[in-house]
This record gives sequence, structure tokens and C-alpha cells, in this order.
Amino acid sequence: MKKFTDRFGLSFKILFLALVPFIAFNVIMVGVNYNNTKKALIQEKRYEIQDVIQTALGVLDTLE
Repeated sequence: MKKFTDRFGLSFKILFLALVPFIAFNVIMVGVNYNNTKKALIQEKRYEIQDVIQTALGVLDTLE
């Protein structure tokens, strides 16, 4: 019985060796970008909440 790699030609082996690292790299980069985007969105939401609180406190100060 032939080995798995012996059943396919050289072009498949080269393609396999090129695609596997490329796909792995892209999966890692998508994960890193997702985490960075999530952190940035959370930080932006915090700034928006702080701005709303500051505006509300400013309105309350003008009413007194």
C-alpha cells in the first residue's frame, strides 16, 4: 500500500506546502484582528458612556 504522499504528484505537494502555512497564518491574523477590533470597540463604547455622563452632569449643573 502506498503512502498518502506517494499517491499525489509533486504539484499537489508544493501546493499543500504553500497553502497550509498560508491558511494557518490567515487564521491567526483574523483572530488577532478580531481581538484588537473588539478591544477598540469596547474602549470606544466606554468613551461614549463617559461623554453621556459628562453631558448629563453638565445639564444638571445648569439646572441648579
